[in-house]
Amino acid sequence: MIVTRRLAAILAAAVTAHSRLIGADEGGTLQALKAITAEVIDPTIAALKVGWPMTTGNGFLVGGRALPRTHAVRVRFARLESGRF
Repeated sequence: MIVTRRLAAILAAAVTAHSRLIGADEGGTLQALKAITAEVIDPTIAALKVGWPMTTGNGFLVGGRALPRTHAVRVRFARLESGRF
């Protein structure tokens, strides 16, 4: 019997202090999150052709069989967070 193993990479990200930000300015927080998603997150995921993205209320999940691509998404978002995008 031949056993085939497949490696999958999963990236989970969430907005830090989402509840506090929503409590302080719900409309502004939701607008900013939608803008960042449309301008940065969605194009990055599409450009790197990472499989099965899923957005959540305060973050997203990205996964696929291409470990280097999933890692590249993580690196780009880490650079964005530190202001070096």
